[in-house]
Amino acid sequence: MQPNIIVTNIYQNKPSQAPLNIQINSTANTQKVPVQPRQNEPAQDHSHRTRQTPSTTPYPKTSHRASTELEPHALRVLRLAASPGTIRQIQQVDRFLLWCAHRDITLTDVSPPSEILLCNYFSTFSSRTSMAMAKCHSNAIKQWVERRGLRWTGALLLDSIMKGINNTAQTTSQIISSTPVRLDNLRLLVDHTNSVRQHFIACRNAIASTAFYGMLILSEILFDPNATEYRIPKVQDLALNFERNQYTLHLPRTKAQPCNGEIITLPRLQSRTDPIYHLQEHISVNKLSPTDDLFSYRCPNGTLIHMRELAFLEECNHVWSKYNVSKKTDRCFKTGGTTYHLASCVDSKVVQTMGRWDSDWFLHDLNWDDIEAVIGVHLKTLATTRILY
Repeated sequence: MQPNIIVTNIYQNKPSQAPLNIQINSTANTQKVPVQPRQNEPAQDHSHRTRQTPSTTPYPKTSHRASTELEPHALRVLRLAASPGTIRQIQQVDRFLLWCAHRDITLTDVSPPSEILLCNYFSTFSSRTSMAMAKCHSNAIKQWVERRGLRWTGALLLDSIMKGINNTAQTTSQIISSTPVRLDNLRLLVDHTNSVRQHFIACRNAIASTAFYGMLILSEILFDPNATEYRIPKVQDLALNFERNQYTLHLPRTKAQPCNGEIITLPRLQSRTDPIYHLQEHISVNKLSPTDDLFSYRCPNGTLIHMRELAFLEECNHVWSKYNVSKKTDRCFKTGGTTYHLASCVDSKVVQTMGRWDSDWFLHDLNWDDIEAVIGVHLKTLATTRILY
């Protein structure tokens, strides 16, 4: 029986140079006959090639789902690309879009959102939150609209809604803030010593004096196990300025500058609350090296432990409770240091720069007792330096 010869060209673009694959089909068997190379072309030697077995593959096989979706560790790294403020803005915009979706309002209808729609949305904040929180939410939506090249429609009517939120928040959702740390409170803390816990006490005094005079939030200098990124100051971030007799401390991460950080200045004081003295004593007692975290202390067995915000505040409030001092929070040291500098006749603009305040809103953190003290000191200074004609 004559076999059928089928000639196929697997290189359609170059028929003259492509090798031919001749397949002989018969009823008995099917075999492939390779075409011999031309006389002037040397045969290629493939003996050096080794067939790779599954046992020698460099990477394990993954499923189709794993190759098309981010793995958990990749998602964790991706979260580090956005700052906490950016994440909050995204969540606030998502909340607004979800509210619109529940009312069958499409994305086209909110491109841009009308002022009536914005007023209807922010009216739901009444009696539930403060005007500051509502304005923060409004700014997030405004930035989202402007980034899409659209015009923001919020105007006088939306401002009136914000005022209404503020009036209802004063009686229903006003946040009662803790009183700032005073200089007398700081003195009580550093005078309360314990020889058995000298390593912990030295670290506590260094943190309290640094946070007070440096006008710091505790989360900017203390270890947080729940933080997405581990960036706290080390001993080598502390530098001495011999000319001005003061210390500078580089903070790798702050609330205003989460990426680049900022530098604060700590003055030398002739007082038992001197931050430079307590920092030097803390480094000496706990035997810290330049690469160690600045605010950490040693256990009796020599292990170095991070001072956590919760443990520090519990220790401070425990000491102050013996003297009937109200409970303090992490921001009380920043507002207390701000009040101290204002009462020391430091210009408010200088205090704003030293405290890394974005605006003069820090004046609203003062209670009436602090305001009267600051005004009294400035009026007394004005009376002594005034020239009468």
